Amino acid sequence: MKRVDNRIELYRLFDNSMKTGVEIGVGDGTNAVNILECFPSMQLFLVDPWAGNPRRSKRYYRAVEGEARAKLEPYRDRAIVVRGKSAEFASLIADKAFDFVYIDGDHSYDAVGLDLVLWHRRVKDGGILAGHDYVETKKHGVKRAVDDYVSYYNIKLGTFSDNWYWEVAW
Repeated sequence: MKRVDNRIELYRLFDNSMKTGVEIGVGDGTNAVNILECFPSMQLFLVDPWAGNPRRSKRYYRAVEGEARAKLEPYRDRAIVVRGKSAEFASLIADKAFDFVYIDGDHSYDAVGLDLVLWHRRVKDGGILAGHDYVETKKHGVKRAVDDYVSYYNIKLGTFSDNWYWEVAW
């Protein structure tokens, strides 16, 4: 029996006619394929440096990036792979450019906080900002960063399994 990724169930909560999106943190490309399947008319930018963890080798990252690119090949007309850091790519993008942004990159508190600041303003009115790993751990700062951000800006947060999301309203 094939396991259904809880992110697919999350994406089914949203309007599948969204046209533009970004995934921060692509890894092996599994979730990118999920997004592209759930949003059939979306052009999706996929941002990942495939580097950064000193416990992982360059060879490991090359293999993971290669796996992602192979999985994304059938979607090459809608999937734009950007090898680089989230902040670098965000600096090239205008505010309110995307219908959907999914954050699953660096899980440290500071990195998640920066991604929230950078990408929230790049989501169109009525669009969705979402992410993964909304769990309490000593290793990850995702939950604390998201909680601090939504508390400060008085944003209504939704959660689904270990995902978080909100509709952007300006």
